[in-house]
Amino acid sequence: MKKINSIIACSASLLLTATCTGCGDTGMESYAPVSPQPQTEASTKAPVPATTAKPVPTATIAETTAAPTEPEITDIYADVVSDYCNECAGMSYPYSYAMADLDLDGYPELMVKTGTCEAEYMYVVWTKGANDTAIKAGECSGFHTSLYYNCQNGLLYTNSCQMDGERLEECSLHNQQIQFTNSYSWNLRDSAYYQEHGYYDPTLMENVYALSERDITDYVFAVSDMIDGTPGETMTIEEYIQKTSENQQTEAAATVSEDTLRSNILAQCSGNQLDWFYDDFDGDGTYEAFAIDGNSSDFGNEIQGIYYADASGNVTLIGTTFWGGFGSGRVVDYSSSKKFFVLNTHNGGSGSTDYLYSVKEGNYYESNLSGSLYGFQVDENGAYTFEPGSDAHERPQIRLYYDESTEDFYQ
Repeated sequence: MKKINSIIACSASLLLTATCTGCGDTGMESYAPVSPQPQTEASTKAPVPATTAKPVPTATIAETTAAPTEPEITDIYADVVSDYCNECAGMSYPYSYAMADLDLDGYPELMVKTGTCEAEYMYVVWTKGANDTAIKAGECSGFHTSLYYNCQNGLLYTNSCQMDGERLEECSLHNQQIQFTNSYSWNLRDSAYYQEHGYYDPTLMENVYALSERDITDYVFAVSDMIDGTPGETMTIEEYIQKTSENQQTEAAATVSEDTLRSNILAQCSGNQLDWFYDDFDGDGTYEAFAIDGNSSDFGNEIQGIYYADASGNVTLIGTTFWGGFGSGRVVDYSSSKKFFVLNTHNGGSGSTDYLYSVKEGNYYESNLSGSLYGFQVDENGAYTFEPGSDAHERPQIRLYYDESTEDFYQ
């Protein structure tokens, strides 16, 4: 009985299942709405198949002619889809899309997954604007991501799973704009519960279903199939995180404290200033630290040495000499389970260079691009740097490719 009532509510709200013209046709075509099926005692007791689409009622155009007084529904996304088809023509894999009614106004939103690789994948959300035109409502990350939908309140979920880490973001559509209402991320490495049960399945939440995606080249003006992967089961995100973190908490308690790491590094420092960067860089539930040993000067922190301390308190001197005698550091999140320490060095002028470090299996490592990066950044499309030159001038971006097997970036 887990989601039977929600299925009926979803089915009653989905009015669009007619097929529209293909991607090559940019003309508008109207479709009569589909009347929702009446709720009966028999329908409320039907079991939910584990891997089949929700029983959304379908109808042909001929079947809808019995209700001529209802307004016609026009596909406003035809031109948008045609542009996307042209954009991805010739690619090995075309863009994909899904459709669902996010604002519960009876007209579905269009979510198009664009990009050529995981680092670039992005869901672009389109909705109905003024004068019944298609407008862009916002974007959601598509990095190792699938879409899920709550048919009771219209919430959209993006679920990203990668490298023993998972991230789930909750989105809503208000005033024709996508808004992020909740965000969850957790580490799964060395979790016995995760190893036995796998990643968290958002369909464990009440009224939440996976949205089936299609290639944009096979576009049909219809709400997407909704699939329940966990019929009869429920578990909140918080309950899952608690189960996966129980053994990790025991492991983390066995590591040394942040104060101990700081003291161990300070014992080897010669400068009068320590810049401290303490975080879980490899997403294994334990914390490491990078530190800049330096002296204060008119040009900033004069570097005396760069240090790394692992979760057990062991300290390693990374180096004392870099391009640029002065520097500062920052931590950059690449994904929910991967972070990088960025050392930016300069000589007091407008030019600077970035050195890039992270942690793998408890040990620090330096990126092969370290020392040749200029303003290393990460956005929703992945990582990038800039062409060399003065920070006082605008310079073109250079997108970077991330290799999961080496956990490093390449141009």
